[in-house]
Amino acid sequence: TPVSNDLNLSIKEVRKVKDVFIAGSEFKQLKGAKLKYETLVKLPTICLEKNTSTRKYLDNYLNNKGIVIEPEFELATSDMIVQFTRRNLGIGCVVYDFAEEYIENGEVFELEFEEEIPLRNMCIVCDEKRPMSVAGSKMMELL
Repeated sequence: TPVSNDLNLSIKEVRKVKDVFIAGSEFKQLKGAKLKYETLVKLPTICLEKNTSTRKYLDNYLNNKGIVIEPEFELATSDMIVQFTRRNLGIGCVVYDFAEEYIENGEVFELEFEEEIPLRNMCIVCDEKRPMSVAGSKMMELL
């Protein structure tokens, strides 16, 4: 989420996801500090491209707080964001799952803010007017 709901769509929530900001060793002075989101305006940030639901969610959340960030890099995938962050090219914003391994092994750390970004939902979106493929039906059974 967010996902716009067309009357033809069935949306099923699968699980919650957490958006986080991560940083590498060049930004160690931020580790453990309770930050305000305004801090991000002064830092080089790395985000997904604007046409993604994750980026729209982030921008909307920050805009509601009066904050507009201009990312140093806008990348196509979260994996790329993690790799750029590992190389200290900026502060990355990703869904926690993409950074978890790197956080656990200490290559990056999660920035802490006075207020956490609200969780959102990972969903399965289906077009009710079109038949589902055999593979799609099987995947829905598994989920």
